[in-house]
Parts: sequence; C-alpha cells; structure tokens
Amino acid sequence: MNWISTFRGFNAFIHLRPCLNKPGAVELVVIEGIGLMCANWQKPLRLTAAGFFIILVLAACQPPPAWFGREVSGIFPDLEFSLVGSDGQPADAGQYHGKVTLLYFGFTNCPGVCPTTLGHIKVALNELGETSGKVQALLVSVDPKRDTPEAMKTYTAKFGPWLHGLTGEEADLRAMNNAFKVNFTAQAPDAEGRYEVVHSNAVFAFDAEGKCRLLLSDVSDPVAVASDLRRLVRESGLL
Repeated sequence: MNWISTFRGFNAFIHLRPCLNKPGAVELVVIEGIGLMCANWQKPLRLTAAGFFIILVLAACQPPPAWFGREVSGIFPDLEFSLVGSDGQPADAGQYHGKVTLLYFGFTNCPGVCPTTLGHIKVALNELGETSGKVQALLVSVDPKRDTPEAMKTYTAKFGPWLHGLTGEEADLRAMNNAFKVNFTAQAPDAEGRYEVVHSNAVFAFDAEGKCRLLLSDVSDPVAVASDLRRLVRESGLL
C-alpha cells in the first residue's frame, strides 16, 4: 500500500510493507526530501489518534538502523531498463547483474551536483580497496538531447571504469525516473542556448541480483557509504 502525502513540508512517498525482522508484522516507511513523485497513487494520509498510535506500534518492529543509507527493500522496483550504452549499443539491466550496482540520474553538462556526487562515490570505492571491483555505478542521463553515447563515454571515463553511462529516448528515461519516484525538468535556455536540468540527487543501491536495497540521499561520507557497499557485497555472496 502506498501514498503520496506531505510530511514536514516535503512531498513524501509513504509505503506499508511487511516488517523485515518480525514475520507477520508490518511497518510504515516514510521517504522524504529527495524530490519524490508518483502519478499513480494519490491517497491522502489522514491520521486519527488511534491511527497515530498504530503507526507508533508499527515503528516498534524496526531494529536500530544498521545501514547508513535508507533500507528500501520491496519499495522500489528491481533494476530493469532498455537503454543505449556509451558504446552506442543497446543496453539492458541484465548486463549489469553480478555486481553491487549504484544508480544515479544526472547529465554530462551538470555544473556541480553531478560531478560532486560521482566524486564522493569514487572516494567511497577507494575505501573498499580490492572489494571495489565488485561494485559498479550507472549514470543514467536526464538530458538526452546533449548526452549522446559519445558524450557519455567521454564523461564517465573521467571517473573510472566503474562508471557506465546510459542514455536513450526521453520517454524511456522519464519512465525509468518515474519508476523510482523521481523526475527531471530542463530549464529555459539562456541567450547562448545553454540550459540546466533539475533532477534528483538520490543514489539507489542494488544487490548483485538487481534488487533495490538502499536509498542513499547523501554520499558525502565515504567511510559510511563504503560500509554499506561492503555489506551489500557480502550479502550478495560476492565475498
């Protein structure tokens, strides 16, 4: 069961799922503050006093947080797509199974946020040492007009072979964004035709089977991110 509602002034994605550590129980998960959106679920969340008490009881099923990122198993879809790789060839999610995978939506002309986020991920991978070879990242374009396969190849090469660029038709890219409850919007161009694209800065982490496990809304702490990635590698049976 899912809702889109307002939580502390932000749009929030609210999801009811089975409790992960107590069979038979359920828990309410609220994810806020990353530009979440969904066109399919529009049930307003109204809480009575009894309902608030139930939420408190549901929250009690969760153990103390063991992850740096938000644990989102069962909330977001598996890694599935049919796009175009930086070599200009068709690329689908199956090609990237077998490693822990990070998914980030961005663009090659991004002036600050994208290179900063990808730089933080690179530092976290360095923290992993040899284990970093079991982790990869996908940069999925939110600017298909400028992000040609060649542009993606040149851009991702600046960070390392762990980063793979993906582009495609705008409709396909929007569908993938929508699947993860995020969106992107191209701003009006300036006099020289330059423009920016507003997009989510969330990083989604998948296990080796392509199951979405974590939402990383902040990757600036490389030690914490590396700890989550190491655990995902271990739980994926790669160590």
